[in-house]
Amino acid sequence: MNSNPVQFAGFWVRTLADLVDSILLDLLAILLVFAVVGAASVFRIDRAFSGGALDWVDSLWVQGGVVASRGILAIVYFTLSTAHWGTTLGKRLFRIYVVSSATQEPVSLRQSWLRCVGYLASYLTLGVGFVVAAFQPEKRALHDWIAGTACVIRPKTFS
Repeated sequence: MNSNPVQFAGFWVRTLADLVDSILLDLLAILLVFAVVGAASVFRIDRAFSGGALDWVDSLWVQGGVVASRGILAIVYFTLSTAHWGTTLGKRLFRIYVVSSATQEPVSLRQSWLRCVGYLASYLTLGVGFVVAAFQPEKRALHDWIAGTACVIRPKTFS
C-alpha cells in the first residue's frame, strides 16, 4: 500500500489559483500597454498619425492592446512555467503541481503547450470544460484530458 497517496487538486482550489494567475497577468498586460502608449507619447510617434497628441490612442485600441497582450502573455506564462517548474505562481501558493496523469511525473513542454491550448476548449464550452473537474475522481478538467495531465497537491516539505 502506498503511504503517500496522490491528492488531486479540486475545482475550487484550482479556481482560486487561476484567479491569482489571472490578476497577475491582467496587471502585467495593462502595464505593458500603458508603457507602449507612454513611449509613443514621449517619442512623439503620434506625429505620423492625424492631428497629433495621441489622437490615434482611443479606448478601443487600448482595450484591444490589453486583450492581445493578455493572450500572448498567458500562452507564454502558462506553457513555460508549467513545463519548467510544473506550476504557476498562483498554483504554487496552494502547492498545486501539474503532472502527467499516466506517470505522475513532470509534464513535457508538449504536454504543457497542449494544456495551454486546451484552455481554449474549456472556455469555448462556456466554462463547462473547467467545471467537469468537480465531478470526477481525478479532478481533471477538459484541458487536462486533452494534454494527459492532472493537478496534484504536494505536501509541505520542511528542510
